[in-house]
Amino acid sequence: MTSSPGRRPRAAGLARETALVDAALEEIVAAGIDRLTMVGVARRAGVTTGAIYPRFESPTELAVRVWEERAWPALERHLDGALLEVGSPSMASTAERLVDAPADLVVAAEFLVVGARDAALREVIVPSVHEWLTRHGGTVGFYDSPSVALVSLAALVTGPLAIALTGEVPRKDWASGLAGFGGALFTDLLPRARGRVEAAPLHFAVPSTGDALRDALIAAAIEVVVEVGFERATVARLARRSAYSTQAIYLRYPTKAALLIDVVETALFPLMRLVGEANLAAFSSPSPAAGLGAVAAGYLAPDWERWRRLRLETQLAARHESDLARVFATEHERSASDWSSEARSRFVGAQGMPMLEVLPWISRAGSLGTFLLQPFLPGLDELDWEAAFSAAIAGFIGLAADGRSGA
Repeated sequence: MTSSPGRRPRAAGLARETALVDAALEEIVAAGIDRLTMVGVARRAGVTTGAIYPRFESPTELAVRVWEERAWPALERHLDGALLEVGSPSMASTAERLVDAPADLVVAAEFLVVGARDAALREVIVPSVHEWLTRHGGTVGFYDSPSVALVSLAALVTGPLAIALTGEVPRKDWASGLAGFGGALFTDLLPRARGRVEAAPLHFAVPSTGDALRDALIAAAIEVVVEVGFERATVARLARRSAYSTQAIYLRYPTKAALLIDVVETALFPLMRLVGEANLAAFSSPSPAAGLGAVAAGYLAPDWERWRRLRLETQLAARHESDLARVFATEHERSASDWSSEARSRFVGAQGMPMLEVLPWISRAGSLGTFLLQPFLPGLDELDWEAAFSAAIAGFIGLAADGRSGA
């Protein structure tokens, strides 16, 4: 049977659109969403820009199609796969996707970062995320335990993709770690949500360096990067925001990336350490679930929005700035090592727990995943974190028992 001649042009047109979407994905992998241009896509597709415009009016429209046809399907398969594995002894397939994350999956994390400040992308991301949650029995209001479990697991297995933005996800024992925590989320949650716990007394404040010019440039960089991202934070824009000239900026920082490195080392990392110390103190307190829930409520409070956005935007910038990526890698490894050492000193019998090597990364993954999802799930800051952490602690205890029995 031969095809109708009238169908060939349409089939050819769909094939060309598919090729353009593939080229746009490749361009995003190489340059990022903020640098997506018609010229770059045309070069990768081997066509002229004139061949693109009849099908896509702007880079944003191309980006929307990449989300709908490449990034979201990859993320959806990842989330569904994690749900299928959550009851198994080892979440090996999920762990493998995280440690060796395919490009379209990492790009999905980039979409979540950029979509928080881009209305056109947010418009298509929100229904995707909501549909996934409701398809599996959750509600957007997060007033029931199934919703708490679903969104907690989604955060747990999405967070490492934010780590992957800065480089490779460390090869720790993610499989058993995810299985312990993920399984506990679905088997040990409190019977019903008990409402939001009180926020911990954490405050977002950038310490002064004692140098007026440096302080002004760091403050300006934080404001602009949080608003528009690193790529669009031009030196001219930073100069206007700081009231210093572009020449003054370049005399202090040879590149924009050098300024961003100073920002993360001066403003971001100290607060990351503060949160880490608060989490560890809560974990080893008489009421760890309540304590951890309070810390989570604290850094999800409105006062910390700039810090959350700064953390994600700088990690996204590190995807395309190798020097910044190295700074993040060093800090991540240092903090994980300190966390594990401190945990061993605080917890009885912890010396024989190999899972402590992955525990800091699991903790970081959960918080980063929550930051990624929060802009698309209104009310996520009202999630019953005490219930979620009760489950996480149950997972920790189970892993600890396994570690000791296997030692």
